[in-house]
Amino acid sequence: MKKITNYLREHTILLALLLMLLLLFVTTGRFRSLDNFLSILQEASFIGIAGIGMTFCIITGGLDLSSGSMIALLAVINMLILNATNSFLAVLAVLLLGAVLGAFNGVLVAKVRIPAFIATLAAFYVFRALAYIITGGNPVSYSAPWFIWLGNGKVLGIPFSFLLMLVLAFLAHLLLRRTRIGRTVIAVGNSPEASRISGLNNDRAVIFAFMMAGLGVAVSSVLVSSRLWSANPRMMDGYEFKVITAVVLGGTALEGGRGSIFNTVTAAVFYCGISNAMTLYRIDSYVINIITGMILLLAFSLNPIMQIMEERKNKAEAGNVKAGGGR
Repeated sequence: MKKITNYLREHTILLALLLMLLLLFVTTGRFRSLDNFLSILQEASFIGIAGIGMTFCIITGGLDLSSGSMIALLAVINMLILNATNSFLAVLAVLLLGAVLGAFNGVLVAKVRIPAFIATLAAFYVFRALAYIITGGNPVSYSAPWFIWLGNGKVLGIPFSFLLMLVLAFLAHLLLRRTRIGRTVIAVGNSPEASRISGLNNDRAVIFAFMMAGLGVAVSSVLVSSRLWSANPRMMDGYEFKVITAVVLGGTALEGGRGSIFNTVTAAVFYCGISNAMTLYRIDSYVINIITGMILLLAFSLNPIMQIMEERKNKAEAGNVKAGGGR
């Protein structure tokens, strides 16, 4: 029983997702269509893939607010290079650029000692401005069939982008849990000082975490621009908050040291499922913004609430031990 309780506590978002799906399947006929469900999985992949990288970042105790602007910048650069070269190498170049931009954010945080909030907020403005400067504020399109397939294609009826998210989640999980750099990321989040005393390279771990965040955004930028056949400097405004919400809803602690890649992916599906349901129910867009804000508030409140409950539980157990010893 205790194992089941611990599992449910660690995977609360999975239980929430199953309950939401059950409720919507019963109450909304249009939600039950296969096309609608596949659409949710596809949209979730755009958030979830960036969320995988963001999970590394938040586990260190950091935060990347530049995701939305970075995805716009990378998407327009991708389109411009594709138009100039018509080569898959353009996609690889954008993935590399995303990793470099993420690592640059990490250097500002780890080496220059600028707080992550400030460093990535500055990048938020810089990246979006660069996207406008590069394009002159105009959209850029590219419609080669192979590129369009990346964001719209299916494998055995399942969106390729969703399958890619699952593969990347599995690889990221192994990287986080089974490698030295992944364990260092977790150690830095738990206690930077203890990690440093243990001889671990904190700066390298932080830079690596931000690099992973940038790489996740780069992959999403390719998929989103492929999905739309185009990119523009105004795209994905507010995207960073959706990504952070998915990560935190998945149980990753904002103070660092704890997180789950698979819970982040599950939370992305949950978030997109709710958004889809609100659209099907024809809820006013302003009300949708209110509900989205409440979800964001809930996401940021879960960890403190769970921490308080855990502290009370530990105190109660300590009290029982003392009482037992007294008798």
